Amino acid sequence: MTREDLIDTRALIIAGHLKTYRDQVEAEPIMSEAKAATHAYRHARKLATAITDDDARIARVAKGRV
Repeated sequence: MTREDLIDTRALIIAGHLKTYRDQVEAEPIMSEAKAATHAYRHARKLATAITDDDARIARVAKGRV
């Protein structure tokens, strides 16, 4: 895998996570501002964790350790 392949793969994964996040947010009911802020923080943490996990997987594949 070239560096460009890794960058493209990571960009596609992040885009997929953001699409999923957007779909989840659009499906949620209207809530109070405080509850919405807490909810957004929880979503952001889940998104960051998912991206980090995917980055680790990409690194293992790039090094040949699937």
